[in-house]
Formats: sequence, C-alpha cells, structure tokens
Amino acid sequence: MNLTGAPLFNPELDNTFWLFLATGIPDYVINHPALATIIDVSIVLLALLGYVRHDRVKITWLFLILFFIQSITLEAYGSSHSKTVVCIFITLFPFCFRNDYWVRLWEFARYYTLYVMLHSTIAKIYYGGLFESNEMTNILKHQHAELFALAPNGLHTRWIQFWLNNPNITDFLYFMIVLTQAVFTIGFFTKKFDKLLSAIMIIFSILTYVFMRIYNLDLWLLFFPLWFSSVYFTPINYSNPSSTNGQGNFRFFIRRITFSS
Repeated sequence: MNLTGAPLFNPELDNTFWLFLATGIPDYVINHPALATIIDVSIVLLALLGYVRHDRVKITWLFLILFFIQSITLEAYGSSHSKTVVCIFITLFPFCFRNDYWVRLWEFARYYTLYVMLHSTIAKIYYGGLFESNEMTNILKHQHAELFALAPNGLHTRWIQFWLNNPNITDFLYFMIVLTQAVFTIGFFTKKFDKLLSAIMIIFSILTYVFMRIYNLDLWLLFFPLWFSSVYFTPINYSNPSSTNGQGNFRFFIRRITFSS
C-alpha cells in the first residue's frame, strides 16, 4: 500500500473534484500519512459518537466535512468515482439541521431516490436500450466475460449461460427491469406506496447484482428516506423516550425523529 505518493491521479470531468483539488487540500492530505490516518480514525469515531449522542447536528457536520475530504482524496488519487459517496451525503445531510429544515431536506432525499430510479428508466428509453434486441444478452456477456474465460465450468457461469441460451427470456427480463424502475414515478404523486417501493428497490438491487454483478447495494442507504417518508419532527422526552404518542422511535438515525405508522 502506497501511503506517500499515489501512482494514479484521475479526477475525471467532475467540477466538484477539480474545484476542491484546486485548494490543494487533497494533495496535502495524500502526502501526509499521519494526517490521513487522523482523518480516517476521526470519521469512524464520529460515526460511533453520532449513534450515541442526542444532538447530532455538529457531529454530522464534522463527519460530512471529513468524509468529503477523504472521498475526494481517495477517489481522485485512486482513479475511481463511487455513487456510494453521493448516497451517504444525501441520506445524512438532513441531520445537519433541525426542525423544518430537517423535514425539507429529508423530503429532498426521498425525491432524489425516486429521481435516481426514474432517470435510469428514461436513459434506457432515450438511448434505445429498451428497443434493442439482445440488449440484456449483451450486458450479461460483458459483465461476465472474465468468468467465461477463467471459470467456464463454474456454477455462476453455468447460471449465466442458461440465460444467454434463452435470449427471448433475457429480453423480457430487461423489459421488466425498465418497468420496475418506471414504477417509481408513482412516488412523485403519492406517499401511499412508499414502503412497497422501498421493498422493490431492495429486491431490485439484489437481483441486479445476482444477474449482472452491478453493485447497487448503496441504494440501501436511500432506502431510509423512502421507507420513513411519513415523518414529523418532534422533541422526545429523553427521561421517557417511549412517550411519543404511541409512535415508534427509529434510534438508528436520531432519537428526536419519530415516524408514523
């Protein structure tokens, strides 16, 4: 592991990366291993502290600032861009505020989740994937090329080969993928089906990994704003946390937030 000089540097065409790199902070961090270690350890400790403390506003701000520095530095010098970082920021940023600001940002996180799923549907239609025969077959071949080369008799390889031998079925699967993502349009008009959409998103992320080895497990972070969309902000009596008008308390996020059933 190279801690003193990263051999690769690739911020790609990302304005956020370039603007932050212009400050010189990532370069300073990557060339000072002790500081990088302090940032890494602080992020873990702040995450733990945020779980046990009642007032998480300052902790969340500090956590996200350090996490932002860590993410830009690692991804710029590691030549990678991860959507997991975005999911973490979208989910945690509301906890930098209180009261109405929290509610509005939590709502934004919910609508962002819906946008992610709907945008994928629009892209498949706009770029013609939905109308291309054998689109799913070609995706499976691309995603599993090394398996066919290195483990042609493996269990997972035989599993994929079954679908490749049935292109009509794989075309239908691709159509179902597009339809599943399009269903999230409902969320822009009503919250009645948010829990159902949340369950669909979890199942969708698992199946895309099983079939295509596409890592969508980071969507599980966006599961929370969608599943717990019917929320209101109210103080909790910490001497008796259970006294919340019969409502359940989701301690994982914040003890002051209670969710309606």
